[in-house]
Amino acid sequence: MPAGKPGGQEIQREETRLHAVLDGMVDGLITIDDKGVVQSFNKAAERMFGYAGEEILGKNVKFLMPGSYARHHDEYLQHYLRTGERRIIGIGREVEGLRKDGTIFPISLAVSEGFVEGKRIFIGNIRDLTLERGLREQLYQAEKFSSIGELVAGIAHEIGGPLSVISGNAEFLRESFEASDSRRKDVEGIVRECDAVAQLMRRLLDFSRPGRVELRPLDLNEGLRNVFSLVRKQFSKDKVEVKLDLQVGLPRILGDSNHLEQVFMNMVINARNAMPKGGTLTISSYVGSVDEAGRRVCVEFRDTGEGIPRENLERIFEPYFTTRRPGKGTGLGLAICRRIIADHRGFIRVYSQTGAGTTFTVYLRSAEEEAQ
Repeated sequence: MPAGKPGGQEIQREETRLHAVLDGMVDGLITIDDKGVVQSFNKAAERMFGYAGEEILGKNVKFLMPGSYARHHDEYLQHYLRTGERRIIGIGREVEGLRKDGTIFPISLAVSEGFVEGKRIFIGNIRDLTLERGLREQLYQAEKFSSIGELVAGIAHEIGGPLSVISGNAEFLRESFEASDSRRKDVEGIVRECDAVAQLMRRLLDFSRPGRVELRPLDLNEGLRNVFSLVRKQFSKDKVEVKLDLQVGLPRILGDSNHLEQVFMNMVINARNAMPKGGTLTISSYVGSVDEAGRRVCVEFRDTGEGIPRENLERIFEPYFTTRRPGKGTGLGLAICRRIIADHRGFIRVYSQTGAGTTFTVYLRSAEEEAQ
């Protein structure tokens, strides 16, 4: 063997070492050739996108991109090869990836260029931004809630006094009319609207100030069955079939049963409202994996309704955002749900396709994991 050239065993050791380094990376690493075909796909990328390496190797990388990015990928690659003009290479940028299950998620992508045995390759270093975006959003919401809380508390004080006087006098006036008197119905309308305003103010206050969350080990399946028993009969009248698919032996979580059942009830009512002509709501519980965050206890609400337009998906958790007609919703339900789940150190994800239904998934930490 000529001096200075590594032998077969040494080459094999170097390859093994290289694979160990690549598979031990926290960030995803993908290499493609000059036609966009995937040449390598490390373990972090497998976890991130939900594909095994053998499912991706040999396929075009745009398989991992949502439509808007996939449509322009080949065009950009050919433009770069033809002109050398760089738009991404050597520059990190935030884009979107497409998981095997169809969910779109934010990623940071840095692309570099190299040559192996005279052939051009492109190396993509990918970092999942889901958790980082979530933390950013929580910080933003916390700042917004602080100012909203002060505003709402002031409004509640200013409105609460006069509202109590109006409501009390209306109730007194109502009793002064006979049941057959048409004026009694008019006054009952005043009482009803006063109650509606009072309820709205209570919801605003619940939303704007942190509620006391009392955490204890609990069985999520029990809470889901409670909600199911409450809505089953009414939903049946609305031609909405509710199916339960609950994992046996689901790990217990540390949670507040009242707050969580409030979230679950809001989710099922939203699903019912999304199916005005009837449909199916499937409520599932299971243990699933979430990116680098590890395993979580999951509750999924999947409906066969109208779906949520993509332009609304990023806004549905905003306070006061609603797509319902005026008077039919305050836009606080999902914002409160997200706040409650955040208080439980969890998060909510939504996947929706217009005309094909919506899936909300709640991710929570198990009691065992919280204890570690």
